[in-house]
Amino acid sequence: MARPLPRLLGLMLRGLGALLVLALTLALGFTLYAVGALPALQPWHTERLREEFDADRHKDLDFAGYQQLEDRLFAELRAKTDAWAGRGDADDAFRNSRFHAGGWLQRLADGAPLNRSFRLSPPQPQGQALLVHGLTDSPYSMHALAQALRASGFEVTVLRLPGHGTLPSMMATMSARDWTAAVRIAARDVAARARPGQPFYVGG
Repeated sequence: MARPLPRLLGLMLRGLGALLVLALTLALGFTLYAVGALPALQPWHTERLREEFDADRHKDLDFAGYQQLEDRLFAELRAKTDAWAGRGDADDAFRNSRFHAGGWLQRLADGAPLNRSFRLSPPQPQGQALLVHGLTDSPYSMHALAQALRASGFEVTVLRLPGHGTLPSMMATMSARDWTAAVRIAARDVAARARPGQPFYVGG
């Protein structure tokens, strides 16, 4: 009477093993199909910008230095996009991308203003605010909130987190350590601008 049970368990284990192999085979096949169906990577997926903030290399920067580094970063970005536009084989992927200065996406976004750190100041600030955008976003997404805070009397600083607002490839080089270091730089600057007794808000 004890023999059928081990045999049944053995059959069940073999059946589960076969199902697992089938599931893995289907997953691998679908992955290979999906990867093969994707378009080729473009330069903005693979090339890197050297002037991006790095927590180790730029640990001594203040916020003014951070913005100067951003100026060099966006100049480097512009040089790259100009080079891509100047290629004789510039294809539809580039022409229809947000990196084409004369493309429809840039016209739609009106040049994507406020894609870097910025500050809005009322005549007599009643307080300070630091706004930080979300992952894969840019300071532009904080603009409406920054305007509302400025209208309420706050001087508002909006920080561009490292790796954002330039090339998608730069997200692969960033870490939470870089983002934390950049927020600390901006927070020290904003806190120093607050007069005694003034509020200092952080949001995002």
